[in-house]
This record gives sequence, structure tokens and C-alpha cells, in this order.
Amino acid sequence: MKKILVVDDDKDIGEIISEFLSEYDVTYIGEAKEAIKILETVTFDLVITDLLMPDINGIELTEHIFNNYPKTRVLACSGGGSSGKLVAGMALDQALQEGADNAIMKPFTEEELKAKVSNLLKR
Repeated sequence: MKKILVVDDDKDIGEIISEFLSEYDVTYIGEAKEAIKILETVTFDLVITDLLMPDINGIELTEHIFNNYPKTRVLACSGGGSSGKLVAGMALDQALQEGADNAIMKPFTEEELKAKVSNLLKR
């Protein structure tokens, strides 16, 4: 079974993504610092990360994964928080430049997320 790590400081979003992807082995973590620690001991096929988070943001996490775990795919997601869709779009573009394999704008549908995840896990 494919292993997915979901990293998002919004617990509700993390739980929704976990429910959407229940056919996979999903682990949810609320901050990037914890994600970096678990990546040292557990191999994940895919990391789905929010970009706008306190402490270490999702772009830094994406770069860390790209540099240290080249077989792990990254799906960056953002809604821009209180800054809106323009900031989200710029953040998603930056994440792609830093090594994310794909990106998705919040809010997204279950079908949109499943399609992106399925495509990434086939690579």
C-alpha cells in the first residue's frame, strides 16, 4: 500500500485530505518540523504539504524533500490563507521551482485531489 504524508497546520484540512485518500496509508502531521523528523525514519511515496505554515513553511519542506529524498513525490497545496489566491498562486509556482512534482489550489474537490495523487504515484 502506498504511504502518504499529509502536512498542514489546519487540522480540519489534514483530516479531510486523509478521508479523501482513505485507500492509501495516510499519516497526518500538523507542522513541517515534525514532518522532517518522521521522514528520517519512515519512507513515504508522496508528501502533500500546505505551503503557508508557521516555523518551517511548505516551500522549505519541499526543498528538503527534493534534496534528501529524491524518490518521494511532493504535491504542494495552498489557498493563500488570509492573503488570498494571488499569494497562493505565487507560492505554488515557487514550490514547483523548488522541486514539487505538482500543485493544487485550495479549495479542491475530492476528485481533483485523487486525480493528482493517482498521477503522482504512477510515476
